[in-house]
Amino acid sequence: MPYTHSLLGVLCWSALAYVVCQFVPSLHSLRTGLILAAAVFSHWILDLIVHRPDLALYDSVGKMGFGLWNYRGAAFALEMAVLFGGAALLYRTAAHRGRLIGFVIFLAALQVFGTFFFPPPPSDHAAGMTALMSYIVLALAAWWVDRPQAASSN
Repeated sequence: MPYTHSLLGVLCWSALAYVVCQFVPSLHSLRTGLILAAAVFSHWILDLIVHRPDLALYDSVGKMGFGLWNYRGAAFALEMAVLFGGAALLYRTAAHRGRLIGFVIFLAALQVFGTFFFPPPPSDHAAGMTALMSYIVLALAAWWVDRPQAASSN
């Protein structure tokens, strides 16, 4: 985490996102690249708000974080604002609105249970494995939401 979630690390991730964007023909533009880089960087800003002081400037130097996670209700409200705000933006252009609504309900339910009913993972290793598995499952669910509708055989 000192590398992937540090300020220097996120600047590198943002630059990498911009560069990769320039190699994808359908995304190749200065504007799209900058938007993607800003979206990647925004993750660090949100982490800064919620994390305890464990986000470094680089390596393990200058750790910071405002600690909103210490206040479950406030952290949950922020998570829901980001979720519903993002869903509202996506809803305007979504091809499969019913799937999107179902996915948002699923994500909100996960957040409710994760915030109020389950204890945090017992170790850093368990937290990392939980996060990795969650990312895989949620990426597959997001793919399902956005996949093209199969043509009916009428």
